[in-house]
This record gives sequence, C-alpha cells and structure tokens, in this order.
Amino acid sequence: MTILDHTWSILKLLIFIGVYISIILKILVSRVHKHVSDNWSEHRKNPMFIPRAGAFRRDGDSRSFTESTGSNFKSWLWTTGKNFFNVLMKPIKYILTLIHKIITKFRSILDTLRAQAKAIRNMFSNIVGQVAEKMSNTTAAIKFYQAKMTDIVKRQKAVFQLILYMAKAMKMTFDSLIKGPIPAIARFFPMFGILLLVMIALCIVCFVGGPFVKLVTCPICAVDMASVAAVAVCFDKNTPITLANRKCIPIESIQLGQRLLLGGDVLSTLRFRIQGRRCPVYSYRGVVVSGSHLVYTLEGPKRIQDCSEAQLLTEGPSELYCVITEDHRICSGSLEFADFYECGCVETNATTMNFVQDALNAVSDAVSDQRSPTASEPHVYAWGFQKGTEIEMEDGSFCPIEAIPYEARVRDGGAVYGIICHATASIRLYDIGDNIGVSGTQLVLHQGVWVRAYTLPGAREILDPPHSITYSLATEQHCLRLQGGIQVRDYMEIEEDHPVFDKIHLANLQASARK
Repeated sequence: MTILDHTWSILKLLIFIGVYISIILKILVSRVHKHVSDNWSEHRKNPMFIPRAGAFRRDGDSRSFTESTGSNFKSWLWTTGKNFFNVLMKPIKYILTLIHKIITKFRSILDTLRAQAKAIRNMFSNIVGQVAEKMSNTTAAIKFYQAKMTDIVKRQKAVFQLILYMAKAMKMTFDSLIKGPIPAIARFFPMFGILLLVMIALCIVCFVGGPFVKLVTCPICAVDMASVAAVAVCFDKNTPITLANRKCIPIESIQLGQRLLLGGDVLSTLRFRIQGRRCPVYSYRGVVVSGSHLVYTLEGPKRIQDCSEAQLLTEGPSELYCVITEDHRICSGSLEFADFYECGCVETNATTMNFVQDALNAVSDAVSDQRSPTASEPHVYAWGFQKGTEIEMEDGSFCPIEAIPYEARVRDGGAVYGIICHATASIRLYDIGDNIGVSGTQLVLHQGVWVRAYTLPGAREILDPPHSITYSLATEQHCLRLQGGIQVRDYMEIEEDHPVFDKIHLANLQASARK
C-alpha cells in the first residue's frame, strides 16, 4: 500500500489538527483579547498592540478602528514625549528648585534684618524721644529759674531804688526843715514881682505896637506860636521819587496805586501846609525834607535832624508831601527813606495806637506800658472817611470831606492844614450808623471815651465799599464833627507836641533798626 492510499487519511488528520489548532488559537486569541481589554491601561503602550489598538475597543465606544487606533497612538506619543521631557527637565527643575530655595532663604534673611532694623529704629526713636523730652524739660526748667532770678534781681533793684529815693527824700526833708519855707517865699516874691511888672510892660507894648510886635517881639505869644508844632515826616513837593521802573517824578505827582522802587504800591498820599507852623526843614544831600523824617544810612536808621550832613534851612517850603507804601520805603536817587508809616511791625504799630488812645483817655503811662499791644487791630495810620462823608464846618454848614480845602475851618478842629487820601482797598471800612463809613481804626468819641470804630456797638464792616479813595484831614485842634454830632479825631489824632510822639518815634526807630 503506497502513501497515496493514505492521503485521504492524512488529509483528514491534518484538517482535524488544523481545526483543533484553530479552535485553540481562537480560544487563545479570545483570552488574550479579553486579557488585553481588561488590562488595556497597561498594554495600550505595548508596541505589539499600538497598531491594533482599534481592535480592543470597549463596549459603547462608537469610534471606528482607525479613529480608536489613532487616538491611542496620540495618547502614547503624548505620554512618551511627556516622560521624555520630564527626564530632560529634571536638571532645570532642580536648578529652579535650588534658586527658589535660595530666594526663599534670602527673603527670610531680609525679613529678619528688617525686623531687627525695626527693633533698632524703635529703640533709637524711644531713646531720642526720651533724651529730647529730658532736654526740653531741662531747658524749660533753666528758663523758669532764669526768669525767677531775673524777677528776684528786679525786685532787689526796686527795693534798693526805693531805699535810695527814701534817702533822697529824707535829705530834701532835712534841707527843707533847715532852710525853711519862709526864706524861700521871701526870695520868690521880689523876683516874681519884677517878672510880673516886665510881663505887664510887654503886654502894654504889644497892645500899643499891634500885631507885628505880638508876632515878633512878645515872648508870651512866641511861646504860644512855638506850641503850634507839626510832626510832619515829609518832603518838598519837587523831591524826585524813584518809581519801580527806575524813572523819577516829583512827589507831588505821585498817585495812589503807583509802584515805587523798594516801596511797592502807593497806599496813601499826604500833603501838609506848614506855613506858620513849627516844622524844622533840612537839606540832606540835596533833598529838602523835614527833620523828623527817617533815613537809612550805613550806620542804621536815623532822623534827619540827627545826621551830621543835614543842614537846617532858615526858609523852608510852605507845603510838604509824603506817601505810605506797601513796604514803607521811599527812594530818592541813591537815598532810601522811610515812608510816613515808618514801620511795618504789627506789634509796634498796635502799641503806638495804644499810646495815642491812652493819652486821649488820660490813661497813666504805667497802665499804658503794661497793656499788651492789640496786634489784631488792622491798618494803623490808615484811618479816614469814605467819599461823601459830611463834615460840619465852623459856620454850622456841612461839606463833603473830599471838597474841603486848605485853611477851611471845621467845627471843633479849626483850620485844616493837611489833606490825606488812602486807597480804600488797603483798609477796612465800617458803617457806624446813618451810612457813615469810616476806617476800622478811626478814633470815635463814645460815651466820653475815645475808642476805635470797629469796636463800637453795632459797627458793621462794609464788605463792598462804593468808592476807591478814603479821605482824612489834619486840623489845628485835631477834631472833626460828623453828621448827627458824632465827634471823631483827625488824622494826627493828638497835639503834635504831645510827649506821646516821642514814644512813637522811639518805638518806630527801634523797630526799623531791628528790621
């Protein structure tokens, strides 16, 4: 029997074996497929399954074989790339972590230093504060004891002065007792009789000789004439005044609001007729000026009459001019003078106002000197009346203040010898009743006492003055009477030869020297 006789048997065996192997393979493939599907997260990166990832789709996955395979490949590629880059980034991450740690450590060190600096600063601040407080307390204690010692010394000085005065009084008392009043009276009456006879003879000569003798020869009238003094700090009308633009014009041409070199804006203009009044006028380096005017020299501020270069004029001008400026300076060529105001110190000016007011009210010098200056009182030397204010004349008629000329005679004041104009914008006006507008520092007689207008009961400040110029006058008796019988002082306020002007001139001179 040949092999061909067994071909069919062999073929059936091979078919059987093939079917068996197919069944085995199918079971094996099914189990492998199930195993891979169940553990897909572990096998999806296996190169064997990546090309066939679509065959391991789970139930409910509607994607096609190609889409599922492509999605798995992308996931594998991303994961592989991420792991690769993680490996590459490890040195960089290490370096960045190291830098972060260094910065964190440095920040911690800085925070520690800031905390220590804050503690040191607070400690230093406390130390300095305590030291400053102790020094302040020590200084205050030293000043207190210094003031106490000064007071004690003054008291001791006063006691010794009283003892000295007592000794002098006792000496005078003994001299009076020794010499006696009767011998003195006996010596006085003969001399008095002779003087009385001489005075009677002179009066007879005066009566017979007429007014010429009265004005020239009679000593009694000479004394009377000497009392008509003029405290004028002014210039001759032709005195050249330097403007801010360096041009010069005569002082009589100066207008309110013009700007002067060093002085600023002109706030007031003043002119006085001094003919027949005692007002010494000097020539000082070519400028004709009153003796009481203040000039600034290399040695400091001086009155013209105290300057060695000043020459007294026997025949001076009949009219003098002056101005008040913002900075209280007037330049004439290379010379620098004070203005009529003289001083810009508020305390000094308030003190001078107190001097005059106290003198008019007969307040003693002791009380006046002890009174504190009212520094809040504004616009010293700027008193006056608004345009149109009616002034009562000597004949009983009324005239607007701006229309009153020189030599006109006013009620209570006599002849007018000075005319003053102020820029209203530089002062404060008050309505004191009946639409009478006056500056706040104008002296008004109220219940027998001279007071400043702004302190009057019912005085009301005029916030929008109708006129740009405020006026005032200087009169022989320094009084004016307004409508309604209101009595006020003129611009000079008090007699020009009153001792109060010595105190005012001294105060202004001292204030100018300090400046």
